[in-house]
Amino acid sequence: MKTTTRRRTMSMKFMISLASVGLVCLAVAGIFGMTERNVQRALQREMETRLLLEARHLALLSADALLTDYPELTLCPIVSEMLQRRPDLARAVVLDHLGRIQGHPDVRRLGSQLTLLDTFTPHAALASMEDDEIILVNHDIMAARVPARHAGGQVVGSVLVAQDRHHITTALARNRQQVALLTVGLAAVAALVTLLVMSRLLAPLDALRAGLERIGRGDLDTPIRLRSRTELGLLAEAIDTMAADLKESQAETRAKEQEVIATQSEVIHTLGEVVESRSHETGNHVDRVAEGTALLARLAGLPAEECELLRLAAPMH
Repeated sequence: MKTTTRRRTMSMKFMISLASVGLVCLAVAGIFGMTERNVQRALQREMETRLLLEARHLALLSADALLTDYPELTLCPIVSEMLQRRPDLARAVVLDHLGRIQGHPDVRRLGSQLTLLDTFTPHAALASMEDDEIILVNHDIMAARVPARHAGGQVVGSVLVAQDRHHITTALARNRQQVALLTVGLAAVAALVTLLVMSRLLAPLDALRAGLERIGRGDLDTPIRLRSRTELGLLAEAIDTMAADLKESQAETRAKEQEVIATQSEVIHTLGEVVESRSHETGNHVDRVAEGTALLARLAGLPAEECELLRLAAPMH
């Protein structure tokens, strides 16, 4: 008997579920890339706007004080109060028109130049700015520099308000964490839903395989009972039709074989009668050979059909 070895196969449900998870992850990654860029721009615009508002407010308060003989007496308390009120601010400094510090939380810095400016570079701002306003950045800090103007429009100094940029990086990191959790959740849901849907859709494949195996073993009477409105249902109907046609073809073939056998048997019987009409002993000998051959075939364990064929063919020896 011929034996077949079952080759290793991969589950379609697993492959499609894996592809679905990959597509979901790619989609989320693409959305995350655009979202993070938009979030970063929005956070930067918000930070610039807040810095500009604080710097303009401080410049408005500092304009009159810079024209007095002792501006530090007014400006230092204002700067200290601002930093206490806004702990997220990293720097708040008031400069006169010569660039000397006139307002600083550390009174020891009064009258000196602000060396911190050397570490900054101008940055293209997203927020709307007025004339002579500028956004400066370095690796850790973003600052807004705004001129202090007297009521007549004369520039009497400038103010610098800075904030640590970790506010943006912290928000982006939090956003990345949320997106990562969302990605994991969506991937798990996609895998589960895809697995359930594919299990439902591919369930008829087991019935189809079992039906084809029955047909391979010669069972053409048992139909594939598959209630499916998909293409798999049409395939099951086609297989049942094929099995019915094959059964009908086999029946026709067997009928033709029986007809040929009957014809050959009639020819052999006629020949035997002819021989017997010539010699009665020879006719008996032909019958004995036929029956003996059939008996030996049965004793040898041959099927009944083969025994009958031998009985019919033996007289032609």
